[in-house]
Amino acid sequence: MLASPAPWSGTVLFCDWGLALTTVGYCSAVFRFSLPPPCADTAIESQGGRIQSVFFAVDSYDVLAITEFPEGFSPSALDIAFSAGGEVALLYTTRFLDPSEAAVALSKASHELSQPVVRFRALAASGD
Repeated sequence: MLASPAPWSGTVLFCDWGLALTTVGYCSAVFRFSLPPPCADTAIESQGGRIQSVFFAVDSYDVLAITEFPEGFSPSALDIAFSAGGEVALLYTTRFLDPSEAAVALSKASHELSQPVVRFRALAASGD
């Protein structure tokens, strides 16, 4: 079920989910022309989330979903909820960052990149 317009109080986290469905899950979604697939709807709502948009994909993943969750939700708990249904074979998650969160992440990454990195080079054995 797509998200209702009622807002949460506090911070809202947006995520992208890629689902590779099992044969049962694929049949359930495609042959019923059901978007979102029942497994996605149930798992996301069980963790307090809402689906913003869902798309079938012709890629490594069968379904892509953009979701929103209240602050403090556990992506690990959602992964378990997806797995428990038996219709999802593979799952990836990407949390979207707003501009201020992206700036903090970039700052942390640039600090880590400024640290010296020890690199090893494989040397070919020379044959005489």
